[in-house]
Amino acid sequence: MPIDCKNFQLISNRLRLRCFKLDDIDTLYKWWSDAEIMKYIPEGVYSYDAVSDIIPRIVDNYETVTIDNFFAFSLVIEQMETGNPIGWCGIIRMFPFPENIEIFVGLDKNYWGNSYAEEATIVLLDFVFEFFGFRIITALVHPENHKSERILKKIGFNYIGPLENCPEPYQNHNGYVLYSIDLEKHKCKIIAK
Repeated sequence: MPIDCKNFQLISNRLRLRCFKLDDIDTLYKWWSDAEIMKYIPEGVYSYDAVSDIIPRIVDNYETVTIDNFFAFSLVIEQMETGNPIGWCGIIRMFPFPENIEIFVGLDKNYWGNSYAEEATIVLLDFVFEFFGFRIITALVHPENHKSERILKKIGFNYIGPLENCPEPYQNHNGYVLYSIDLEKHKCKIIAK
């Protein structure tokens, strides 16, 4: 079932998660070109041309995404109170292990330290379980990103171990730490937070 982006939103106490629009390109570029924000992301910073290429694919994907036709699903995180975009999140088939569904969350550095990443993750996990039916979700964390590790553990993710021997072109994932959560077992706990 395609996502109707005109009416789609996920709401929490302080956040609204919505579909990307083509005119979000400058905002996404601001985040993805910032070395401090992208410090722990395996792909590193992106050029404007790369973001220009990616954002139409994100937007087009909403019309065709289903559990059977799934590669990635990305959303903008906005503050409810101001409507300001403060980050991005979503899920993606984790390469080089496409049977794994990986969650990702990134925030504008001006909003770090406010528990927005935790709040967005919880809202997104509930949606992923209900809409897609994905039960096992993974998260990939740079070994020095202790704040993200604490958030994942608090939500209920379990440590699996470091990735090793990733094939071409995913060697940049080597050394990253893998976490996993079974949403069916943690659903009540996540919704209750």
